[in-house]
Amino acid sequence: INAEYGDGTTQYTLTAELYNPVHYNTMHAASPESGEHGVFSFFLHHAQNLTAEDDLDDIYAIIKFDGATVITTETAASSGDSPRFDVKFEKLLRGVEITEHTVEIEIWDWDRWSGDDLIGAAKFSVSRSMKINEATPIYIDDSPHGALFISTVFRPVPFL
Repeated sequence: INAEYGDGTTQYTLTAELYNPVHYNTMHAASPESGEHGVFSFFLHHAQNLTAEDDLDDIYAIIKFDGATVITTETAASSGDSPRFDVKFEKLLRGVEITEHTVEIEIWDWDRWSGDDLIGAAKFSVSRSMKINEATPIYIDDSPHGALFISTVFRPVPFL
């Protein structure tokens, strides 16, 4: 699967092994006691149309999986309202239903002389649905503050 971005120059390729769900579930289904097993891949590509009360000079992201921080990006200096992050992580999931796992993304503006400003956040449960460069809105107090472009892939693995 190829995803081309708005600038027309950057292209990423995600490869996911496709499977027949009927065949997979009958041959390799995890028992109810053990949950589902597989690899979850998450990609944060960029943000777009961020809004804040302050200038958007030094934007960074904090990505959490099940409440624990897995990535804190470097600041995207002078990035304006559309910083590019291009970060990813993968997690081996086993023992629980995949929908019990959550990903949270917080977008912050770094400030030298005062506390950093939260620009917005998004939170979602892991699912089997593949997302490729999908716009995900970020919010503060139910007010939209821009969008993040993410990709997610869950690859079932028949083990344990």
